[in-house]
Amino acid sequence: MSEMNAKPWFYSRTIWGVIVMAAAGAAQQFGLAEVTPEAQAAVVDWIINVVGVGAAGMAIWGRVSADRKIG
Repeated sequence: MSEMNAKPWFYSRTIWGVIVMAAAGAAQQFGLAEVTPEAQAAVVDWIINVVGVGAAGMAIWGRVSADRKIG
C-alpha cells in the first residue's frame, strides 16, 4: 500500500478490535467484567463511529478556520 493510500492507525478496525479485546481480556482476568464477543464487537463499532464523527468534525473545522481558498 502506498503512502498516498495509507490510512491513520485509528481508522483501522483491526487495531481497535485488538485494543478492545486486550482491555476485555484484562478486565476478565482481574474479575472486573464478563465481556461477551458480541459486546466487544458493539464497543468496536461504537469507537469506529465516534472516530468517524470526530474526523468529520475536524475536517469541517479545518476548512472553516482555513485562511486560504482551495484551488
